[in-house]
Amino acid sequence: MKIRNYDADFIKALPKTYKILSSGGLNVHAAVTAVAVCGLRILNKSHIANYDIDLWLEIGTRTIPADEKLAKDFIDSILDTTLNNWQERLSLNIFIAFGIVNCDLCCLKTTGFKQCSINASMTDCFGVYRRDDNFHGFLNGAGCNIGDLLPFMPV
Repeated sequence: MKIRNYDADFIKALPKTYKILSSGGLNVHAAVTAVAVCGLRILNKSHIANYDIDLWLEIGTRTIPADEKLAKDFIDSILDTTLNNWQERLSLNIFIAFGIVNCDLCCLKTTGFKQCSINASMTDCFGVYRRDDNFHGFLNGAGCNIGDLLPFMPV
């Protein structure tokens, strides 16, 4: 599914990043429920030339198969949908995020800090899957704290 409607705040805050994502043909798998940009682009509130785009794709927890091999295959298909359709020279640094506690990952839908009412420590309260040159798999239990990853900018 090609992303055609971008958040007005995102377009206003990061117009060059918006242009790259829209001209690059950003496509996501049907299981993706939200897309956000994070990292230095948000903190600097600007485009950083020749720097990859950190992209978080949120998927519903209930869509992930219980079997780990099937889950990896499923999530790899989500990554492949985006990466195989990407048409820009800048690379995408993609993380797949999913809830592992009973929440809707509202923390990934905000540009400011929002304390979680379910997991006060906000550590390892979400699952992350990543594939790059050095790692391929789940990052669960890695000590990820959502507060350290903010801000996110919904796309």
